[in-house]
Amino acid sequence: MNIEDQIHLFCAWFSSWDSGQRATFLDRLLAKVTPEKLFALTQSIAISDAVADRLPENCANFNEQYKYFYHCFSHWSAEQSNRFLNELETIDYAALCAFYDKVANTAGQV
Repeated sequence: MNIEDQIHLFCAWFSSWDSGQRATFLDRLLAKVTPEKLFALTQSIAISDAVADRLPENCANFNEQYKYFYHCFSHWSAEQSNRFLNELETIDYAALCAFYDKVANTAGQV
């Protein structure tokens, strides 16, 4: 699966999640984009080596979907990550605005 297909898949999953799942996803993502400012990556979510071989069709629940997302996301460039966030804005603009505010609030924290 190429990165464009991954972005499309993850946007479809994001669209299907309820507001609580979206908030959890964005909080976990915040820890990925600002890990040194918030908390250790390992505290956010444990990613097993088996995720690398998991097919997205087998990711039936939110946590499995997130693990697969994180495996893919960790290999994306900054441009690809930004493109993904831009796509999420079209799905839930308010949630992404809150996410961006949280990112901005981490400025200057160590």
